Amino acid sequence: MIVREYETIFILRPDLGDDTRNAAIDRIRGVLEKEGGIPLKDISWGKRKLAYEIDKHLKGVYHYLLYLGTPGLTDEIERNFKMMDTVIKYMTVKVNDRVDVDTRKAEVEQEEAQRLAEEEAKAAETPDEEEKTDDATEETPKEETPAEETSEEETAEETEPEADESDDDDEKPEED
Repeated sequence: MIVREYETIFILRPDLGDDTRNAAIDRIRGVLEKEGGIPLKDISWGKRKLAYEIDKHLKGVYHYLLYLGTPGLTDEIERNFKMMDTVIKYMTVKVNDRVDVDTRKAEVEQEEAQRLAEEEAKAAETPDEEEKTDDATEETPKEETPAEETSEEETAEETEPEADESDDDDEKPEED
């Protein structure tokens, strides 16, 4: 089956409780599944500052969806966004026009597994580096170096603006 790939980012009001926020996200997931969409990624980016004020809100809760579906699916999802007063902004972008479902699912799963493996490797490296830096700071005491002393005359010369001969042009009267 060949379908289109879409990504949708929507912003929820920041003053919502967890239950209300989860209910709004579940509603969109339900529309996606009901209309035959196939979710690939569903990520909450959390509360972030908005680029500009929207409906008197300076922050919003961002949510990212990557999914496969037909063109009518996006219309239905956006129709639901318009009806929900918890959503303050949304945007849907067509990522790819013709996608094979099985191939794309496998690619996304492989990308996710690779990302998790990188995160685990990074997490495993981090404690070792912290121990090394702690040991290094304990062994070598910090030596205080005296600050360079500059005379008052030197600092006055550095901050004093130099006279520039090009300033004379400003004193000429303007000719009409």
